[in-house]
Amino acid sequence: MHYKKAHYRSKRAKHPQKGDEQVKNSYLKRVVVIMACVFLLCVVLEPVGEITQVKAQNNNTGIPIYIQGQKKTFDSPPILKNGRVFLPIRYISEYFGAQVGWDEQTRTVTVKQGSKTVSLQIGSSSAQVNEKEVSLDVPAFVNAGRTYVPLRFIGEALGRFVDWDETERAVYVDTDAISKSVQMNINGKTFKINMVKVFLNNPHVGLRIAYGQNQIGLTESLMSMAQRSNAIAAINGTFFRAYETTNPKEPSGNLVIDGRIEHICFRDNPATTFGFTRDNKADIAYVAMKIQGEYVSIPDPDNAWLFDQGWYVGTINRSPIYWGSSSINLYTPKRGPTTRANNGGINIVVQNDTVVDKKQGSNVSIPKNGYIIHLYGSEVRYADWFQKGYQITYSDIYRVQQGNADIWKQGSNVSIPKNGYIIHLYGSEVRYADWFQKGYQITYSDIYRVQQGNADIWKQGVIEGALSAGPRLITNGKITVNPVAEHYTIPKITEYSTARSALGLTKDNKLLMVTVNSAKIEELATIMQKLGAYNAMNIDGGASSGLYYKGKMLTTPGRDLSNALIVVHK
Repeated sequence: MHYKKAHYRSKRAKHPQKGDEQVKNSYLKRVVVIMACVFLLCVVLEPVGEITQVKAQNNNTGIPIYIQGQKKTFDSPPILKNGRVFLPIRYISEYFGAQVGWDEQTRTVTVKQGSKTVSLQIGSSSAQVNEKEVSLDVPAFVNAGRTYVPLRFIGEALGRFVDWDETERAVYVDTDAISKSVQMNINGKTFKINMVKVFLNNPHVGLRIAYGQNQIGLTESLMSMAQRSNAIAAINGTFFRAYETTNPKEPSGNLVIDGRIEHICFRDNPATTFGFTRDNKADIAYVAMKIQGEYVSIPDPDNAWLFDQGWYVGTINRSPIYWGSSSINLYTPKRGPTTRANNGGINIVVQNDTVVDKKQGSNVSIPKNGYIIHLYGSEVRYADWFQKGYQITYSDIYRVQQGNADIWKQGSNVSIPKNGYIIHLYGSEVRYADWFQKGYQITYSDIYRVQQGNADIWKQGVIEGALSAGPRLITNGKITVNPVAEHYTIPKITEYSTARSALGLTKDNKLLMVTVNSAKIEELATIMQKLGAYNAMNIDGGASSGLYYKGKMLTTPGRDLSNALIVVHK
């Protein structure tokens, strides 16, 4: 418009010099046309009130809303206003089963469901939940004769889980997980992808590590592991010795199960690892794991020096044939009823953290309330370190690189009071027990020194489960795949196009469980990035690649598996 005016003025200066009547008539016609255009533009652009502004600002007919995974339809579409999704009040009644009332005099909406009552006044920045006042970011409003209320606020006030999916720009209500099968074209190549997206912010969703027949070293079908766990979804886990015919088909990665390290393949060597806490804080990190033995009580004063020495642990729940000719290994009930060590040696029997017996043998029973310390090869020389009556324990140690170190911590086996905490003294530090007498009032401070990380997430957590595999695919939104840097050299991982499985975490805390029919490792990284992963890693693939969702196999493995990541209802 401004360009046309300037153009017109430049010509106007020339017309009087021509003295041509025909040109003047043309000039007048142009003036009339321009004035008419200006008038029409002013009419179109004139503000006509809040309702028109909402429509112009929020053309949101495309905002999908899913309730329990099912997409809902609306004759009056949801509206996105100031970053909040609003829904006509009638749908709160229709989809949530709530009673909705309207007071015309006060222009107030009342929503009731069970013991919950929510009241919102049109245009007010506050609301009432069970007569308690709460503030609103954006108030309820009327648009095209419909009363719109904030979906998340109403849903959560009624005890519903409401989550915004940034990748899909959609709202999910009371949704644990969804599945999708899509095709994706990258550089002229088409990939068939199955994906399960898990809503980790849903308080009714949990993660678990499953393992074959509940005995580390055995295998089981993915369908069987999922069904006996009543799983919502499941995906194959870490690598394992799938081609063994006579030896155990044990994992070729580290496993954390029910809060403890239960299998070590690489002692104190870092590996790309997916981990999660009980409250669904999840992380993909480069983590090294090891176990360190400790003494709690030694009746013999001549051996008090062992307090500072501790005792070494090579691996846990792993067959000596895959470990080395000499070591001290642990076997816990996760191994099954017996050790299946098959190499002789000395077995220290521990029950309730107390040494109760020593046994020779290669396949001894594992106590349900304890574990076996298996010494073999040259390490049998340490058998005298474990005498009957010695009280011992062991700790899980995580060394974290490129991850959230605060979730990689061992949990406690002692009951923790809800309104307090436990101070655990062990080894030589028990000498400080007199510093804590009944009636003393104490406190403690958390001190965090954060480098190259998000300080807001460096808060105390307890690791619940984990599995290591790799290589890493994406770090903080960027493709960082480098198999050689993680010591992967076999062509199946570094070169071949084959069936793949991957785990990803979105920036808004969704877990992506993905299988691809055939892809190179670099292509898998691109796929995960396009699916919305902010961090992602490769897991076992090939014939192990499998994905289960709500009773059906989306991708069926070609063999039984050693372990899996499963999603369950809490």
